[in-house]
Amino acid sequence: MEKESALGAVLAAARRRIQKRDALVFLAALLLALGIHLFAFTNKLINHDDLSEMLAGGSLLASGRWLLHPFLKLTGRFSSPVVNGLAGSAWLALAAVFTVKVFDVRSLGACAAVAAAMAAFPTVTSTWAYMFTAPAYFFAMLLAALGVWLIRGRGWTRFLAGAGAVAAAMGCYQAYFGFAAALSVAALLTDVCSGRYESPKALLQDVLRAFLGLVLGMAAYLAVLRLCLWATGTELLSYAGLDGMTDVSLGQLLSRAVDAYRSFFRFPFSDAFLAVHRSFPYFMRAFEVLTLLALLALAVRRGVYRSPAALLMLLALLGVLPLAVNIVYVMAGAENVHWLMIYPNVIMWLLPAVLADRVELPRNGRLKRTAAGALACLLLAASAAQSCEGALIDNKAYLEMELTARGANAYLTRLIARVEQTEGYTPGMGVAFIGDAYSATSLPKLGLTGVFTGDALLNIYSRGWLMYYFQSFSPGYVPPEGYDAIRETPEFQSMPCYPADGSVEIVNDTVVVKLSD
Repeated sequence: MEKESALGAVLAAARRRIQKRDALVFLAALLLALGIHLFAFTNKLINHDDLSEMLAGGSLLASGRWLLHPFLKLTGRFSSPVVNGLAGSAWLALAAVFTVKVFDVRSLGACAAVAAAMAAFPTVTSTWAYMFTAPAYFFAMLLAALGVWLIRGRGWTRFLAGAGAVAAAMGCYQAYFGFAAALSVAALLTDVCSGRYESPKALLQDVLRAFLGLVLGMAAYLAVLRLCLWATGTELLSYAGLDGMTDVSLGQLLSRAVDAYRSFFRFPFSDAFLAVHRSFPYFMRAFEVLTLLALLALAVRRGVYRSPAALLMLLALLGVLPLAVNIVYVMAGAENVHWLMIYPNVIMWLLPAVLADRVELPRNGRLKRTAAGALACLLLAASAAQSCEGALIDNKAYLEMELTARGANAYLTRLIARVEQTEGYTPGMGVAFIGDAYSATSLPKLGLTGVFTGDALLNIYSRGWLMYYFQSFSPGYVPPEGYDAIRETPEFQSMPCYPADGSVEIVNDTVVVKLSD
């Protein structure tokens, strides 16, 4: 008798445990992520941080991300579009799987719409702009979704594991606590509207379980952070206000909460949201109203209003949802919030698809059946339309990053040629670039964090790395005091600005390029 392969038995058991829906959601999300962001994976897009961390991403423990550095070792700690792109897309796809499981979405069309929203939301593009850390940030997304799914399960083991996953998500990037919070509140809200709770006690237990799981996750994150800082002798840096989460007054908390609500309602029309189509913010607002009406219609159909406790909880969850989505405003302060931190807003893109899945077809009445079908299709279309706009925003950003990089490289090619053609220049001689560089390529400045346009790659922080990696030019070092001495010389003060003739001269044995006054 032929013996069974141990590996075959393990794989067969794994196949039996993986639900068909989960496999299809993963595949759909993976293909959507790879397709929407293909430009980022087939080109080397750059920004200031990605240039400096190109081949060896540094440790960010001082920024409070104690899991980031250990996790990045899995993908080699270098900024590879292919390696990091595949890894990050896989984590995003798994996050979509658990998000679908949290909402218990059944229909494949709604599952695909949820996956599309999660892949297309512009925060994903901002994350890919920092390619060297992107896999860890998408792993944080996965951990947040997994944590919520575990917390919503039964038993203390799953509850503690879920809180641990939330803590680990924050250890990769603190802002993904907001995704866990928004996911928890949105899931409770849709469950209440669907009439899934038979008693107020069961509803209250789930609300408390979700709240305590998030609080425990936050506490565990802070405890591990303090332990890591103590063990390594590292001092916490001020990063986007996240280092001071526990050091705020009651007045500051209330002010930040107001900012969270204000930003939630202003989001479609904010300066940060640069839609490709000018009318799209109005459609977003219309889709939000449609989502609210669908939630209320679902609640009415399920008779939620008959239970005072359920009705009160429904209103409370509706009131808390904006705060949960924008909890990062409370954590960091409005002045520090940027696109990398606002992924929880994706909830408003995927919620219509979730509700489309909850619309039931009446047994009788042609008009009612037609209305129910139309509502489900309209909700699904609302989610899909936002994902399509997101994909356009993403790829416009990638194109402008590519054009900016090409323009910066063309500028530096001409600049380096002038340096090397300067009479008396020898390889290895110190070169002082003094002033601000201005490119002739004028592209609009996008609001997406990490997506640099205009002269951003020519500033003092970026141009040295750009010359080193993309121009094969590494001039001799000129210390800061050398710049001050050069500025005081009569020769420098009489020089015109680049690219005028005489803007590149040798002063005190240093090649001086006067970029601006």
